[in-house]
Amino acid sequence: EKVKRVLAHKLDDASYQMRQGDTDSELIFALLCTNGLKRDPIKAIEATLDQILTHMRQVKATAPFRATFAVADGSNIWAVRWSSDAHAPSLYQRQHCDHLLLASEPLDDEEANWREVPANSIIHAQRAANGVVTVNQSFLFEKVA
Repeated sequence: EKVKRVLAHKLDDASYQMRQGDTDSELIFALLCTNGLKRDPIKAIEATLDQILTHMRQVKATAPFRATFAVADGSNIWAVRWSSDAHAPSLYQRQHCDHLLLASEPLDDEEANWREVPANSIIHAQRAANGVVTVNQSFLFEKVA
């Protein structure tokens, strides 16, 4: 709770006012918006993770921070698998018929077609005008923590 209270004070007015509840997910999304999600999603994700981890260290939080989430704008999707310890929540990806599927576990019996997203990484998928989906992956731990 100490971390949530400090982070809630970091929200800009627009992000604070859009909140309708008090869940961790909603606070993280509001922080992403405050940190420029519309302008530069990857920088906003990195800044948000950095804020959370910084405040956890300041209050000497002992519980790990673990998150798997995705944000999208209609043409792009950014999916994150993160943990401050060695136990990141699962996230899998599969490209199928010009689509990128993301799930916490493989959704069908074709497990060989699913790839686990590495811990502390971000997947960026973009659909081009011709419908082709390109997927890039980068590691967040090199920039955050």
